[in-house]
Amino acid sequence: MGKAIERIAIERGHEIVARYNSDNPYTIDSKCNADVAIEFSRPDLVVEHIKTAVSNRLPLVVGTTAWSEYLNEIRVLIEEKHGSLVYASNFSIGVNIFEQLTERLASLLSKHSQYKLSIDETHHLQKLDAPSGTAVSLAEALLANHGGYSQWELTPS
Repeated sequence: MGKAIERIAIERGHEIVARYNSDNPYTIDSKCNADVAIEFSRPDLVVEHIKTAVSNRLPLVVGTTAWSEYLNEIRVLIEEKHGSLVYASNFSIGVNIFEQLTERLASLLSKHSQYKLSIDETHHLQKLDAPSGTAVSLAEALLANHGGYSQWELTPS
C-alpha cells in the first residue's frame, strides 16, 4: 500500500522526502523535513514510528493494522504531546460504507436469534496480518451492534 501511495503522490506532484522501513527505521535521530508522515509499514514497526513522529511533532496518517492493543497508549501520547494522527484500518470509501452497513445489519439481526453472523476473508499470499484490520473493524462493529455476541475469534479455514 505504501508503494501505491508513493506512486500516486509523485504522479500528483508531491515530493517524497524520506522512506523508512525495517532496514532503515524511523528513529528520533532521523532527519526528515516533511509536512506529514504516511505510515503503511508493519505492525512491529508502527508504534515506534508513531512515537517518534509525535516526538518530532510530525503529523501522521496511519494505515498499518494489527497494533490496536497499543491504541489507548497512543491516544494518551497524542493528547499529551498535542500530536496529530489520522488512523483507519482501511481508507477505502467502499469499505467504510460496508462497515456502516455491517453496523446496521448487526443491529437489525440482533432481534432475530435464528441468524448467526460470521466473517470470512480471503487475501493474497503476501498478506502480513490475519485477520486483516478491516476484518477486525467489521467484527468490532458487529459486537458493538449485536447483543448476542461478546467476542470474536479467529478460526482456521
